[in-house]
This record gives sequence, C-alpha cells and structure tokens, in this order.
Amino acid sequence: MYIFKSLRDLKGARLPLEISALIRGLVGDLIVACHPYDPEADGYVALVEDGDDLAELSALGLPYGLDCVPFEAVEVEAGCYVGVFLANNQFGLTVVVPDAPWLPPECRSALEAQRDFT
Repeated sequence: MYIFKSLRDLKGARLPLEISALIRGLVGDLIVACHPYDPEADGYVALVEDGDDLAELSALGLPYGLDCVPFEAVEVEAGCYVGVFLANNQFGLTVVVPDAPWLPPECRSALEAQRDFT
C-alpha cells in the first residue's frame, strides 16, 4: 500500500501513468483545499495494491476491511475506484483501488454498491 501525503511521495512510486496522474490530482486538490495543508489533520491519499491485506486496513487507521468501509462517496476514475472516508469534520482519507483482476469480488461489489452515479 502506498501512502501519499505530498506530491514528493509520488517520486519513489512506480505507478502506471494514468494512476500516477490521478493521485497527483487528488493530492494536489487536498493541498489547495486545506491551506495550510497538514496531512495528519486534513487527510491523505492511499493506493491499495495487489497483495495488501484487504480484510484489515489498520495501516490506514481504519477498523474495517475494504468491503466494509463506510465511504461517503465512491467514484470510478482512471480505471480505479476512488473512495472518500471522512473520519471527522476535518480529516478525510481518499482510498484508490485499481479495478484489477486481483480485487476480490466482495470488495468490488461493496465499492460498486457505494458508487455515486449522479
């Protein structure tokens, strides 16, 4: 799992161009919206990868599995599910999950059920 708290965090990540551009935009939006941006108080972006433990997202401070996270919204961008979890009135965690063959059906179904189709 990659954690992106600044644009510098993208430099070491070997990501497909489309996913890198998506994450750059999401992190950039946080920086602009939360001026001055403090990732510990305002939130950050996480990218779920093949091999991550999807049954427990404790690395993100969440007491849920990916199939149980109560996202505020889920959208599909750049071939990824993008879910926003609001922990309180300030901290938001953006979780990016590639819609890839390794994604378990129960996680895909849960993300699809929370998609914002408007």
